[in-house]
Formats: sequence, C-alpha cells, structure tokens
Amino acid sequence: MSKFKIAKQIVNNNENCRNGCGFGCLIYFLSGAISSLICFIIEHMNLSTNVVLCLEYIISALVWIIIILSIMIYSKFKLFKELHLTFCYEKSEWYQQTKTDLSELLDKGVYGEYLVFKKLSKRFKKLDENAKVYTSVIIPLGNDNFAEIDMLIVSKFGIHVCEEKYGNCNGKLQEKEGPAIAKKLLEKLGFDKDVSDRVQYLIAHHHTYDNIDGIDYQILVEADFLVNIMESDLSKEATLKAYHTIFKTTCGKTICKEMFGI
Repeated sequence: MSKFKIAKQIVNNNENCRNGCGFGCLIYFLSGAISSLICFIIEHMNLSTNVVLCLEYIISALVWIIIILSIMIYSKFKLFKELHLTFCYEKSEWYQQTKTDLSELLDKGVYGEYLVFKKLSKRFKKLDENAKVYTSVIIPLGNDNFAEIDMLIVSKFGIHVCEEKYGNCNGKLQEKEGPAIAKKLLEKLGFDKDVSDRVQYLIAHHHTYDNIDGIDYQILVEADFLVNIMESDLSKEATLKAYHTIFKTTCGKTICKEMFGI
C-alpha cells in the first residue's frame, strides 16, 4: 500500500466519523435555521406570492450551494492532512525518535500517542523555544528491571521567571516559583490532578536531596545533578563525592561515569 493510501486511511479512521459527521450536521442545521429565518421574514413583508416563491427557491439554492462548498472545503482540509502525513511524517520529531512506520498509525492507540506528542511539543515550544518532548523513555533500574516514561518534557521555562523576579535562578528559587507555573500548564493540557500534584511536588523538591521518596524523584535529582556538575565545572573529587552520595540508578551512574571520567 502506498504512503498516500495509508495516510488517507489514517485520516479516515481517526477523523472522519468524529469530525466529518459533526461538521456535516452543524452545516445542515445552520443552513436550515438561516433558511427558515429568512423565509419567515419574507413572508411578513407583504410581497406577492410569486415573488415569495421565487425568493424561497433562490434561498434554497443558496443553502445547497453553501452545503456543497462546505463539503468541498472539508474535503480539501482532509486532503491537506493526508498530504502532510504522506510527505512530512518522516521529517517529524516523533518519527525521528520512534522510527514508527506510517502504517503503525493505523492503530488508534499509536495514533493517539502521536497526537499527544504533537500537541505537547507545540504548546511547550510556545513557552520555551528550546523545550523538547521525548517519548517512550526507557530508564534502567538495575537487576534487569526498567521503567518506561511515555512522555518526558524538558524545559527551562521556570528559570526565566526567577531571573525576571529575583535577578538569579538558584535552586531554592526554582523550587519556590516552579510549582505554580507547572500547575497552570498542566491544567491547560488537561492532566489529572494526581499527576499535576506529583509534578508540582517534584519541582518543589528537585534541589532537596533528603527523603527522596520515589524513582521519579531519584531520576530527576540525578538528571539535575548531571547538569549542575557540568555547568559548575566541579573538580573530580567533588564529582566523585556526588556520584557516591546522590546517584542510585544504574543508568544515572553509567552516564555520570561516561560524562566526567570517574
């Protein structure tokens, strides 16, 4: 099957029933309502019967023209989506990360993940042009165990707020200002309250290194330490101390060793 046929089927499977029927019903309803309103007004203008009939025929014709044009516009909109998938899919950030074949988007679950990835990327890049979304991130936990994160968003958006308000962006200020920003973003994106609460908690403690109470917290602290070691240009001794004190996950330890030669 050609790429275009696959793209056409993907759009039909996921958009047509949901959007096409609703769009058609909306246009039909609005056209009928406008037509009835105009006919009602004409009938109360004391015009002759022939004139009224002539105007009603003209209105009916216009209504059908509007419906046909609307269908044509919707069809062109669908065609644009199909062409975009056909020619731009393999250039997308999603494809570059997942190498998911276009045909796999025929699965509604995979297509849903693709749409979420696109939406998150678009939203966060408006706030921070350097923001990046990662999908299906595998975190080795040791002893042949691992955790998978469906979507991971990396952004420095909160730091800019600290710099504007306080003139610096030290860790405690990030913990202070970050949660409120995250809460607002997550509410707009429709995340559940328990997810939002956990994210806010992690942001409010990501420079606090005692009482680490979950693998997500541990991974965040280790990732933050890797950046801080690099940016602070710590000595080998200080880096080695951080390695033994902070790093617990197999993946984190491996990355730390490779980055800093310890």
